[in-house]
Amino acid sequence: MSLTRRAVPGGGIITIAPRKSLQKSAARYVLPGTDDQETLNDIIQDIHSNPNASFGNWMVPKIQLLDGDINISGSVHVKDSSYIEGSGYNTRFFLQSGSRCDMLVSDNYDSGIVYFPTLKEFRVDGNHDNNRDQDFWGIKIKSQEFEFCHLIVENCHSGIKLDGEGTYGGYFRDGFVKNNHAKGMVAGGDTTITGTSFGDNAKSEEVLWNWDACGLLINGWNTQVVGNNHFAANRTDIVGNWAAYALIQGNIFEAGLWENIVMQGRAWGYLINNNRFGGRRNTLSDTSRSSIKFKDIDASEKAFGNQICNNSFTVYESGDCGYNYCVEESTNCDNNLITNNTFINGYTQANPVLKVGENTQVSMNII
Repeated sequence: MSLTRRAVPGGGIITIAPRKSLQKSAARYVLPGTDDQETLNDIIQDIHSNPNASFGNWMVPKIQLLDGDINISGSVHVKDSSYIEGSGYNTRFFLQSGSRCDMLVSDNYDSGIVYFPTLKEFRVDGNHDNNRDQDFWGIKIKSQEFEFCHLIVENCHSGIKLDGEGTYGGYFRDGFVKNNHAKGMVAGGDTTITGTSFGDNAKSEEVLWNWDACGLLINGWNTQVVGNNHFAANRTDIVGNWAAYALIQGNIFEAGLWENIVMQGRAWGYLINNNRFGGRRNTLSDTSRSSIKFKDIDASEKAFGNQICNNSFTVYESGDCGYNYCVEESTNCDNNLITNNTFINGYTQANPVLKVGENTQVSMNII
């Protein structure tokens, strides 16, 4: 496609206006309004073809998206050091009906990773009601050292995929991951998630028995879910899949359907502390689910060295549904520490903790 530049101020910032933007006069490029990924990918390819953008130089101008809908029927390709910023939540990537494709995808996804991408200040809407019957992701990026912030990812088959071989070291902060059909987010190793709301993910009966139907799937080591994340009304809030050394700290869990945290396969060295676990408003008659559960732990890998400390498990509000156990160990668990937690009202068993491991320590809890 031949790109037509408009003579506007802006220096090294590439301003792009959606077709129906109210600020088109300020833009260097104006999108056509349908199949916008074709123009966007041409612009991205153009600015990355400069020698200054080569591997190791990383000198790529910022793409500034103005207000309005960016209507796509194919993937937008994110490259090394791409910096794509919207104009707040009025900038929306919208998947056209019948498209059923991954929306923002790292370049050469199947064969490599991208370095240092930045995405911020826009929405990603998968229009799932009109893009059913096929898996697709809102954001699917295999990266090292990314920064994604102030994003809303919603109405996709699955929201965000950030794991994969070779990925590590990224930040996702101050966003919303909501109303996604199969799962909200998959986080890989060394990813830090903070200030983000995970809500209404994986609630469909179509994914009822999928093991990974959850708000957040941890699929790596050293993942940090810390500081003012809010989980509400997800099928399961967090699933740790053969993970290790995760830090889950300072978060709010409430109004879920099933468990708050499930650790399965392998669970080494989790630190789960200073969280607030409330009731499950959406399952008013079901107290068969535990809040934190070790599940299907492998006999050779085991679950050990985990600390569940200084959490509050409280169910005060009328109509809230509690848990079977607040913490439930399983076979192949041992040498875990469960201490200094507050358990009030929110469990149906005689004891809030099911201890299985011979050397697991349960002490100093308020019951």
